[in-house]
Amino acid sequence: STNDTIFIPPGNKTVPIYLLPPGKTRSWHPPADPLPPPLPLWVFYLSAFLAGIIIIAAIAAAIHWLKHKKIATDKHRHPTPTAPDIYLINMLSKARHELLEKQAHRDACDIASDAIRLFIERTMDIPALEMTTRELATSIRSKNHEFGNDLIRLMEKADLLKFGTDQPSTEAVIQWLDEAEAIARRMINWWKKNSKTWI
Repeated sequence: STNDTIFIPPGNKTVPIYLLPPGKTRSWHPPADPLPPPLPLWVFYLSAFLAGIIIIAAIAAAIHWLKHKKIATDKHRHPTPTAPDIYLINMLSKARHELLEKQAHRDACDIASDAIRLFIERTMDIPALEMTTRELATSIRSKNHEFGNDLIRLMEKADLLKFGTDQPSTEAVIQWLDEAEAIARRMINWWKKNSKTWI
């Protein structure tokens, strides 16, 4: 009958074989394995602990990367291994290249004015990069430099070119760069005659 069962041991296991009526076939499926027992509670705690460590490590790595990126940016803005006069000349040349090759008018003014501010910061002990132009003018006047007034006018004109509502013309930026290079030479000559120290 269909309910009779015989057992044939294949190897060392007992496998049930169900007898079916003639002409009837049925695929045999082994009995399903029982469900595994639930994991102990400490496994979940351990998994959560390890996941927390991974998240904290990822956050720490991101902070480390951002910090090193900022340091690299600061080194680009404050290149201490390069003498300030050489850096100033190189950046003024770069500003002219940005203007003539890429027509980047405001970028050229930004590069040149930042280079001049950095030269002031490294040779005159004035935090020029963090100052407004008005604050910078007050500090420069207090130093009584021979080029002080011309330098202040140059930086004020740079603000007009960078932040004006209209796009500055190429001729205006070239004229400003010529003035910047002339004042830069005066600043460098003053620095070489008076101190030659820099940070």
